[in-house]
Order: sequence, then structure tokens, then C-alpha cells
Amino acid sequence: MIRQDVPSYKLFNYALPPDYDPLDIQEFTTVLLVDVLAAHRRGYNPDKLLTIGTGAGRLSGVFLRVYDGQTVALSVDSTQASLSAAVAGHNINGYGGRSVYCIGQDLSVLENVPTAARFSLIAYNPYNTDTLHPGRLQRQGSGQSLLDQTLAEFIALTADYLDEKGRAFIVIETTKELGRHQRAAGQLGLHFRIEGSRPFEGHDYSVVLLSRQKTDVCA
Repeated sequence: MIRQDVPSYKLFNYALPPDYDPLDIQEFTTVLLVDVLAAHRRGYNPDKLLTIGTGAGRLSGVFLRVYDGQTVALSVDSTQASLSAAVAGHNINGYGGRSVYCIGQDLSVLENVPTAARFSLIAYNPYNTDTLHPGRLQRQGSGQSLLDQTLAEFIALTADYLDEKGRAFIVIETTKELGRHQRAAGQLGLHFRIEGSRPFEGHDYSVVLLSRQKTDVCA
């Protein structure tokens, strides 16, 4: 059951001022993902939430506030800062619900996520893992991001971990390689739809909905 009495702007504190300046790429992509999911939250009633990557704990904490306490959140976070929370049955900020943190240093932690298809909402943010660290500060002579190929591989990996409705939200850079990412998704039989985009340090980042079927996000 969605807690209708908690509007998004109070939950997230993301009525951002015009001069908002994110601390870094990790904060920027987390805020972008949270904002997109918040905009669609009334279309979801997840009982099992899976968040992977930077901001995973924050995303889980937010959703445990949005939904009543039966929501179970599994967060896969690569940061050592989450080590203190790496216990089963951890209550986030007293809002109820259970969150289990799995500490891992790369996407191999996904191998330890059982029956991902049974999750009712899955969100990925790769911008703080050792294997998918942004290459925006290490440009090749052509200016092409060193991360482009890795992101295509990330889409392929995501295809194996969709929620029970065959969907997942991911954050990717879409400055120049949008067509490439769309083709990568298409080759895997996935529909590719941008749900929100923002620029950061001269590059565009988007929250993309990957789905097995063309579907309304709130369906």
C-alpha cells in the first residue's frame, strides 16, 4: 500500500534550487534516478525492491518511507561506508521494512542475488563500482568515453536481471552513444525508453527503462 500522505517533494527534499551543484557524479546520478522513480512511484507497489550500485542504500531508504513496511529491500552497494549496515533485518531510519546490504566490489555480486525475476522493482546505478567507474576524466584522443563498451556490456548483464514484469531502470551516459545503447538493447529483445535526462560536466546522463515488452511505466 502506497503511503499517500507522503508527497515526493517532502520525501526527497529534492525541490532543487536553480544553483544546485552536485558534489560528484555519484551524487548526481543518484539524485537523477531517485527523482525519476519518485515521479512514477504511484504506479508501483513493490514488495521486493532491488537496488544495485551507488546510492543503493539511499534509494532503499527512500522507498521504505514511501511504501508501507511490508516492502523488502535488497541493496547491493560497493562502498565500504555501508559495511556497518551489512546485517539482515536492518531498519532504515526507523521507517520499518527490512533491508539487507550485500557488500561487493564489482558486479559479480549479482551472482549472489537469487531469483531476481521475483523482485517487483529493480534499479541500477553503475557509477560507483570498480568495474564501471566513469571514464569521463580519461578521454581518448577522439573524445570517446572509455566506458562506452562497458555500458553496452552492462545493458547485456541487466537483461538477465529484470523484475517480475520484465523491467529495470538503469542510469547511463547518453551524450554520444545513445544509438549504440539502443541497438545493444534491441539485440537482446529489450525495449529502450528514456524516462529522464540531465547534463553534468558536459555530458548527458539518462535514466532508461529497459523492458521485455513495450509498456507504460506505470502499468
